[in-house]
Amino acid sequence: MENTFSVKMIFHFYHSVVKAELKRRGFSKEVAKKIEEELCDRLEVERYEKI
Repeated sequence: MENTFSVKMIFHFYHSVVKAELKRRGFSKEVAKKIEEELCDRLEVERYEKI
């Protein structure tokens, strides 16, 4: 339960702050998507390591 909450908080932070900042600085949607995919991959690995 604790891991799920942590992942949810990180995703919320990413979508509300980081994505907006990337858009403000003029990054393309492709770059933002690559960053999001990398973040997802890291969270998955971290989540499985804790189990």
